[in-house]
Amino acid sequence: MRIDLSPTSWGRVALVTVAGTAFFIAAAFFVDSFNFASLSPEALLWAKLTDLFLPLILGGSFLFFLMWKMRQLAIAQKELSIIA
Repeated sequence: MRIDLSPTSWGRVALVTVAGTAFFIAAAFFVDSFNFASLSPEALLWAKLTDLFLPLILGGSFLFFLMWKMRQLAIAQKELSIIA
């Protein structure tokens, strides 16, 4: 079974949201990893939780909204091309 990646499909919205959020989380961990050695165990836990949840909430919702609007624009463009 293949995921439908057409501009009007929900598959593209889901794939970009998940992949983009994973990228944002990896980037946050990479940037913050240089400070991990100098942190106490409690501060290290909070830093890791922040690196996980902040991109998950902010990045995930942003990417979902962006891709949802892109999908709506693709549907509108498709319908307008039929009329024109």
